Amino acid sequence: MSPTVVVFLFELIVILATGARCSFLAWHKADARQLEMARAVGIKARREFNIDSVQHEDVRRRLYFKGLDKCNQIDEDVAQQVVDEVHRMQRSSDSAILRKCGISEFFAMFLTLPSIRMKRIVDQACAKHEKQIECGLHYEGKAMTLKRVMELKEDGSNRQMFEHECVDDDYSPKVYPCLGNTKKWASSCEKVIEDHSTTRIIANEQIERIYESAISRLKTEIEDPEAIFQEAMIKIAHLEGRKCLAFKTMRVCALQSLINNCGKETARAFDTVTSKGYLKSDRSLRLQIDVENFNMPTHPFCKDLL
Repeated sequence: MSPTVVVFLFELIVILATGARCSFLAWHKADARQLEMARAVGIKARREFNIDSVQHEDVRRRLYFKGLDKCNQIDEDVAQQVVDEVHRMQRSSDSAILRKCGISEFFAMFLTLPSIRMKRIVDQACAKHEKQIECGLHYEGKAMTLKRVMELKEDGSNRQMFEHECVDDDYSPKVYPCLGNTKKWASSCEKVIEDHSTTRIIANEQIERIYESAISRLKTEIEDPEAIFQEAMIKIAHLEGRKCLAFKTMRVCALQSLINNCGKETARAFDTVTSKGYLKSDRSLRLQIDVENFNMPTHPFCKDLL
């Protein structure tokens, strides 16, 4: 048995003996045995994809993410089963309206499920995330794992999961069914919901064309590339402003109707899910990276929708 294997087994035995759960999660859905297995995956990945002696940066990065992927693959089959079930059980007429409000496709479908199915899926999803985070703790360490959790919470539906769905067993079946039943609250906002959806689709198409055109020009025009990029970013910010204004107009109507017909907590959940990460969710990955790297201006209408 090699020294590496001996050290690995020693660390694994110590961790399994302590049985400590992740200290910064406010829920415990996975059982002790499942968490033990997740920890073992993280420890093994750290040993298998050790990058300390690797000099080339690209190789280091590739190895690092291969190791991280071991944690991401935990319960991958369960996740696919959940996706299939949500697609099969959803009410498409309601989920289509929720999509027009800016809710992501999967979450919009999830909101329309029967409450008993909803609760079971939440339990599965929370257990999966708990195991993946536990694995990440032993692969990347606490600081990086905390950072990844905070990044996940920049998305509204993830924030709901971390702060409400996984913490309170009764939250989803109590709060979401009224939101998913759009007949109860959306009819009075039909026009502004449609206006937002149309504005968003048109703006996103124009943004994509402007961005791709700028990238093409940067490849062929060597004079003043910064001016080309800045011109494109200003146009994109203007289009995002139009989209954000349409969203906020829709949101005012939707929140008032939800408060009146479903209650304040359902309205608050809608606000979080639609507003948090609104701009980021529509941008391509390349555009989002350029926005962050080049300090692209944010339109005033979009300041609270990042």
